[in-house]
Amino acid sequence: MLALATGASGNASTDDVGLVTASEVAAPPKVGEFAWLAFGEPVRAGVLGKIDRPLLSNLRVVTDGGELAWLDAAPLAAKAVEDGFALEIGRGAAHTLALWVEPAVVAEGIATLGDGGLRTHQVEFAREGVESLLVGAGLDLVRVRFPAPVKLTGTPDGAAVRIEAALGVDGGAVALQVVFQTERAFADDAARRAREAEKQGRLGEFLAAWRELLDRAPFDAQLVKEAEGVLSRLIQQGLVEVQNAKQSAERARFFRLVDLFRQCREGARAIAAKYTGSEVETAAVALVGEIDRDLAGLEQDLNTAERARLDSILAALEAQKSPALAARVREVLTQLPGGTK
Repeated sequence: MLALATGASGNASTDDVGLVTASEVAAPPKVGEFAWLAFGEPVRAGVLGKIDRPLLSNLRVVTDGGELAWLDAAPLAAKAVEDGFALEIGRGAAHTLALWVEPAVVAEGIATLGDGGLRTHQVEFAREGVESLLVGAGLDLVRVRFPAPVKLTGTPDGAAVRIEAALGVDGGAVALQVVFQTERAFADDAARRAREAEKQGRLGEFLAAWRELLDRAPFDAQLVKEAEGVLSRLIQQGLVEVQNAKQSAERARFFRLVDLFRQCREGARAIAAKYTGSEVETAAVALVGEIDRDLAGLEQDLNTAERARLDSILAALEAQKSPALAARVREVLTQLPGGTK
């Protein structure tokens, strides 16, 4: 037997080659034009291909601590399911999934889904909390969905990219999804809802629909491009609105204008509501907090100064024996925040 690791080099010579009769080999599992080709007995590695082209090669699972080589790979059970293939991973030990993304697939793009949504990557990357790996595009798109969030790394290997995912000890099924009818229908519906909300001026729903598409169904390259472009433009617009509100608040702070402060606070609240669920909302809410603190301090200062002024007037009226006017000043003092006179 001759085993050669991917990326290695070497030479081998043989004197004789013979054919040995073996038991009949079962047809590989297929889903449409995609097939899972298994290697080894028991199966320790496999290739995901389409027609006559490999997409993901040398896919295997090894126990952590071993070299990522053929003989260290754990047995791998695979079966065809409705939207692709399910690879069953054993329990009881920490495992690492390793695979090679073929050069033609790398050229179409690599992305991940996880906490923080969709991210696109170059050939070398690392990301924690990854739920799915997306490689390829269009009809060659493949989604590798993990049983739990993983740390994922990508390393260039010639024109290919080696992917490693730390799966942990719980095992479960790793899904190789190649059929996206449900997800593409969802994406089409999200895009329709976004465009309808934009026409009717419902900006919050508009943003939410595009974000939903990117977070749950980023499988149509054109829709993803449209969503990212729209969100980038609107987020920039919203951040400009927050900056304008912040400049108005600075003027209110400089000139100690309570009414302008209150107007700025209401404006920031309106921006937050308008851009719900985005970083614009976060920035606007932070501005509201700043204004609240500044306004409370300004109102306290103005209240203290006004109370001192009225106390001085009250003392003068009492000295002049003007009980009616003094009573009126006392009434005004009771209406000020912070106590009675």
